[in-house]
Amino acid sequence: MLTKLLKYEVRATARMLLPVYAGMVLAWGLYRIYTALYGALHLTGAVPGILQMLLLFLYGLTVFAAGLMTLLIGARQFYRLLGEDGYFLFTLPVSAAQHIAVKLICATGWLGAYLLLGGLLNRLEGHAAAAPDGSILGVGGDTLYFTGNPLSLGAERLLDAGLVGVVVLAIVCSNLFLFLCIIIGGHWPRHRALASVLSYFGLTYAWQAVFIGAVVAVVNFLASDEGAGAAVAGWVVDFVEGLHRVDGIVPGLWVILAAMAAVLIAVGAALWAIVHHFVAKRLNIV
Repeated sequence: MLTKLLKYEVRATARMLLPVYAGMVLAWGLYRIYTALYGALHLTGAVPGILQMLLLFLYGLTVFAAGLMTLLIGARQFYRLLGEDGYFLFTLPVSAAQHIAVKLICATGWLGAYLLLGGLLNRLEGHAAAAPDGSILGVGGDTLYFTGNPLSLGAERLLDAGLVGVVVLAIVCSNLFLFLCIIIGGHWPRHRALASVLSYFGLTYAWQAVFIGAVVAVVNFLASDEGAGAAVAGWVVDFVEGLHRVDGIVPGLWVILAAMAAVLIAVGAALWAIVHHFVAKRLNIV
């Protein structure tokens, strides 16, 4: 049943998002084709230049619209769970945790697909922030000298994987945070959509302050020269080096990544517990 529910959710959202993503690719293609012709034909004058800028603006607009639609549709699907769809879903042999997991997996997957598509188009455009050797996020090579030497190729790949993992955790927490704001707005007697938006912006500032403070606290704990913090930090570095047998691991970077991952996991678990409590209470299911 969970697989069927996930397939239904993916199909329902794909009907709305795939055309938007296709428009984003089409706008990029038009800009690239015109730019190639602009250079090949050596076009001059104000009109060709203005047309090129308009196509670039159109591409940027589609990128913004696709990102906004991705967020809004994910929020809409969860909002319907608490409203009209909730009465129907209540009859299915699915727990509250499974309902939330389906919405979370779908929303996270589409947001990840949007980011990957945008990154791919930027990479094809030649403006991606990638290292000369092809590092995904371009954080290695000659750009980092925390140890006094450039990172090795294996260390760059490993660092890219760690950054991607942190980004995935951040997307999951962001969606759970959005779900919580929708729940808060749903408890208002009127203008629930507006209340959800206001709750999102208001709590975002509080969430950013808590996240930054928690990361700084964990980093300071792991950066200590002795005690439990030093032991945990050493274990993180030794684990990474031992697992992948890569030379040139930057301890400071992995301590920061470990701190961010720990905070995101803790926050995600707390958000999941709160969202699960309210959904189970609203739908009267376990």
